[in-house]
Amino acid sequence: MFKLDLTPQFFLRMAIKHLRMLILFTVVGGIIGLIYANYFVTPLYSTGSKIFIQNFTAEDAAKEAAKRAQEQGITDKGEDEDIDDTDEDESQNNGVIKIYTSDLAASQSIASYCITLFNNNAEIAGMLNGCSMVMSQVPESSFVDISMTSTDPQLCADTCNAVTDRICGSGKNPSLFKQIFGAGGATVINYATVPTFSTYPNVQQMALTGLGVGFFIAAVLSFLLELIDTTVKYDDDLQKLYDIPVFGEILDFNTLGGEKYAYKASDDEKS
Repeated sequence: MFKLDLTPQFFLRMAIKHLRMLILFTVVGGIIGLIYANYFVTPLYSTGSKIFIQNFTAEDAAKEAAKRAQEQGITDKGEDEDIDDTDEDESQNNGVIKIYTSDLAASQSIASYCITLFNNNAEIAGMLNGCSMVMSQVPESSFVDISMTSTDPQLCADTCNAVTDRICGSGKNPSLFKQIFGAGGATVINYATVPTFSTYPNVQQMALTGLGVGFFIAAVLSFLLELIDTTVKYDDDLQKLYDIPVFGEILDFNTLGGEKYAYKASDDEKS
């Protein structure tokens, strides 16, 4: 048995020889990938909301203004007036509600704390209804994304919005953020919507994967068949076996031409 010469010509000959098998296995693999993705995998739906974490809010500014007024002996100002006062230039210059860089950095830090805190909060965990929740911070900001995944698109959106309202507060429902931190605020930027298409499985990707796996299996089988095939197929095989040059070859017309070129013996030759 001669050693296989793994050249591009060898693989080209192998591909041509086993072309039918390569095509068949590739197509079958793609079909299996499509069937598996559509009928054997439970689809998952994802949606999300966004909240904004603040270290210092207008409400905090009002309380600060009321405190400063009380220290100055002014007690007839209401909270609404205190909030209006914080919009005046003098109040801005005195730093009553002006958000300095340190305030922004503090908001970003609190947003980071919120991710760890709410991901591990027992009350939030009890609201998930079997959904999978992931909270993440938008880089270099105090925005927090809440992502919810479930097999039921409506349940996915409802659960995400319920968690968002619990963190930020809604109507008469208190804010879990305020209950924990006591200051600052969490504001809803946008609520989750009901997803209209699944995020998993990716049918196109699974079909392509099936095509690739089918082609790979066919290629391996083709190579193994060539490996165990000890017949002499080409003139250079003789040179590899016996190390002698080949000056010519006799064609097998019965094989190459079939009945059209097959030799037929005369009656005398038959007798």
